[in-house]
Amino acid sequence: LGLLALSVVLVALATAAAGPLSFVALIAGPIAVRLVGNAASLPAAAFVGAIIVLTADLVAQHALPVSLPTGVVTGAVGAPYLIWLLATVNREGRGG
Repeated sequence: LGLLALSVVLVALATAAAGPLSFVALIAGPIAVRLVGNAASLPAAAFVGAIIVLTADLVAQHALPVSLPTGVVTGAVGAPYLIWLLATVNREGRGG
């Protein structure tokens, strides 16, 4: 119970510091599967998620004329990709 409470506090602190990063967990896995083949790999998904967050942070801080939160960039890129991914998987008959 103590470890669960500690993990909740640590996640809350990280989210408060970085802001919510929507769509990273939803798009990192499918991108990793496309990169490494059909074998699902947790380290590959973690690496892809880290690359997505770092790239979104660089874009949010330096590539845009106004500094934005990283979550805005991940949402702006992640939402269309997720919609495209869902439509593609549904057309291929692999959807749920």
